[in-house]
Amino acid sequence: MKLREFFYMLGLKPKPQTYGHVIKEQHIAGKTIHYADWLHPRAYPCAVKPQELDYLQGILQDGDVAIDIGAHIGDSTLPIALAVGQAGAVLAFEANPYTAAVLEVNAALNQNIGKIHPHNLAVTDETRMYEFSYNDPGFMNGGAVEQTRDVRHGDAFRIHVQGVHLESFLDNEYPQLISRIKYIKIDAEGYDYYILQSMSSLLDRIRPVIQAEVMQRTSAEYRTNMFNFLQSKGYRVQRYDNCQALEVLSTHREMSNYDNFDICCTPLEQVAMRESIAQAS
Repeated sequence: MKLREFFYMLGLKPKPQTYGHVIKEQHIAGKTIHYADWLHPRAYPCAVKPQELDYLQGILQDGDVAIDIGAHIGDSTLPIALAVGQAGAVLAFEANPYTAAVLEVNAALNQNIGKIHPHNLAVTDETRMYEFSYNDPGFMNGGAVEQTRDVRHGDAFRIHVQGVHLESFLDNEYPQLISRIKYIKIDAEGYDYYILQSMSSLLDRIRPVIQAEVMQRTSAEYRTNMFNFLQSKGYRVQRYDNCQALEVLSTHREMSNYDNFDICCTPLEQVAMRESIAQAS
């Protein structure tokens, strides 16, 4: 625990701080997009990385639907929207009201690029209120206290957010889009595995490509359970870094080879189809 966090836990902490945003412009893939950068001093830029767009266009086609869980201010949402185009849609979920406000600005700025539906909601194992914790008064990064308390022990800033069970939410709000969902991205600060568990029947139903984070300091048991769950669902698990899918992870032990990384998970039937097409050509 850092010294400032010790004083925070004693009740000696500043009041929550709200930051604004600035609008910027980017020319990419023959299009002009406008995006909002959050003015939190630790925030990262929302500009679309060309290599990330290339990677997503290898997964998504015009007219597809994608889900962004833990969308933050929209830095992952915008390249997804570019990949699915105006005929597609992105359902973007962000639990933190401070960052969700900027996500909503980014969604509104880019409706001419792709249909972005922002939701200030957490995707969780059941529909109810959850406590989230953060380690700074500007609420930069945080996560659900339940299940992830071991990596959130120093976080003194707390908010309560509405959690929703994803499949139930989709059935109620977007039944017409479910069959077109091809990609789900999860970045939930150590809660990713529990979100995956909660969408077990949805994965069987739509078979999307999944990108998720294996967060630093998560236990070997957590990583093993995550790998075994994905394998039981018929997914190939690959390490993902710098907008590239790298080595295939063949055993749960390999999930502990790196401290913090992403995984790209593809249904085995899609892998077999791609291999068959490659051999035929």
